Amino acid sequence: MSADGTGTAPRAGNVDPMILFSVWNWLPAFYVVAQTQHLPTASKRLHLSVSALSRTIRLLEAAVGRPLFHRTGRNLQLNAHGEGLLLAVERSIGVLAPEFDRLTANGFASALHIGIADPLSQGVVMPVVRSMQLEHSDFVPFLHGCVDGAEASKLLLTGDLDLVLSSERLSEKALAAESLGQFSNGVYCGLGHPLFQVPSAGQAAILRHPFVVCFPRGSAWPAVLQRKIGVYVNHEETALDLCLGGEFLAVLPDVIAHSYVTHGALCRLPLPGVSATALFVTCRAGDESRDCIGAVVRAVHHHLEGLGALELRAPRMRTARVRQGCAGPGTIACEEDAFRFGDSLLVRAEYAAAQRAYRAALRAPAGSARERAKYLLRRARISLMTAKYAAAYRDCREALTLDASPAQRASAESMLALAHCYRGELSFAHNAVSRARAGLGEAIRMSRTEGLKATVDVARAEGTLFVVTGLPRKAVRSYVRGANAASELSNAWEHSIALGNIADAYLHAGKAESALRYFDQAARQKDAIGDRWGMCYLHHGRAFVFLERGHVDRALREAATGLKLAIGVSDLKLVAMLNILLGRAHLARSDLKGAQRAFRFARTAATR
Repeated sequence: MSADGTGTAPRAGNVDPMILFSVWNWLPAFYVVAQTQHLPTASKRLHLSVSALSRTIRLLEAAVGRPLFHRTGRNLQLNAHGEGLLLAVERSIGVLAPEFDRLTANGFASALHIGIADPLSQGVVMPVVRSMQLEHSDFVPFLHGCVDGAEASKLLLTGDLDLVLSSERLSEKALAAESLGQFSNGVYCGLGHPLFQVPSAGQAAILRHPFVVCFPRGSAWPAVLQRKIGVYVNHEETALDLCLGGEFLAVLPDVIAHSYVTHGALCRLPLPGVSATALFVTCRAGDESRDCIGAVVRAVHHHLEGLGALELRAPRMRTARVRQGCAGPGTIACEEDAFRFGDSLLVRAEYAAAQRAYRAALRAPAGSARERAKYLLRRARISLMTAKYAAAYRDCREALTLDASPAQRASAESMLALAHCYRGELSFAHNAVSRARAGLGEAIRMSRTEGLKATVDVARAEGTLFVVTGLPRKAVRSYVRGANAASELSNAWEHSIALGNIADAYLHAGKAESALRYFDQAARQKDAIGDRWGMCYLHHGRAFVFLERGHVDRALREAATGLKLAIGVSDLKLVAMLNILLGRAHLARSDLKGAQRAFRFARTAATR
């Protein structure tokens, strides 16, 4: 039905565009009058006389064939038809405004959405983006992970992505692809590895040592050769760090490893048959002339050509040192080594690799119930970090059935409380926190160190319960107690988490300045230890503060930085959270197209 109920509403395809264009010049007058609903005020804004403005509205009403306002003197009030037309005009503005901004933006002011389809493209684009942001402060790229080339092509064609880097050519006719070349891969070992002093080691010697393998890059290895796999990881950067640590060999792109060889941190070993990897950059046909896209492509070329100029960074993560009695480099058969190694992987958001390292601890003979509890508690923590609350609940309940230590029981109850909080089961969470508190005294009496570790867990659970029950100031006190315990343990990761929790509690208490101060303190610690997962949450928190204060541009920058990190750690929950916040920021700028795109990315991440 039509708006007045008299007939069938015409489809958009049945309307002659020329009819719309005939009234186009009258829509700005209608828009301002509809907003002010007062002719003298609207006339001042438009610099038109009241009579001319009134005549324009009447011409528009005559063209559409019905009144749009109720009139009382010089005051006008929108009727149902006018309200419908105003909504349509606002939607049109929301669609046109960002496209107009994109077309008229100077240099790097417009947003650029870049898709990453594999680890090599990620390893190349990250330093390029960082260097471009240093040179151009108004450059705000949004990075998005793609499952494969098919998804990347679809997102390019729908306009959700502007540029894609991938190892396969995207061949649709509406796309323009450029080859960046074939990039060789090689076998590398780090300083401290036994083969580092034997750069001419033969194939047999190389194959005796275990490798760290990045899942998507296994195809570069010669299919005819069998090798030992010490650990699988999801991220190229983690594989590089483990190789730099000296415990594992790795197959790495020469373009990534070059500067480390130059500075004596890596050694390339002679193993023939390792295949090369192609790299392509693709955009929509015709978009090559856009300033931003052209600049990124040139920057990628410059980066790849200037291999020797790459900055050497010290490895942030060392692998667990193998104690006497273990089999050799790369071995994690010792229980303590395995747990320590798994913890270092967990900081890097390598959840699956950390799980495998923790399981290695249980392969040691004569494992005790407390070793089993230690494994279950670490597995529960991973489940909490990845929003698998039912799995965390099961592991905590199993740990509580074992002959666990008082500290382990307190930690299990604490993580159980967190799972209940996240599931909205607050009465159960309260009971679990009470049980955790009750066991702390005995835990500290038995072992000061283990008791402090349990104190960190209990304080986090207690603070979270206070936050979700609307008592953020009490939460601050709990989190501070946890931060103090982590500081006494010299545990930088736990301390940085506590600082982030304090910031979040202040945010819930409406203390934005205090929240930002603690977010900044936590960020410094997390950056120092390489906690990319935690940094994502901090960027999300800071973006939320800026958005609530009306600083939309700063919110967009924080969210974009967090999204870049979330793509790097492949955390879909974080990707969804950050895209939701990006969508809200775009809405605050009346950028409906940008908001819809962000919400689509959020939905994809949440349902993948």
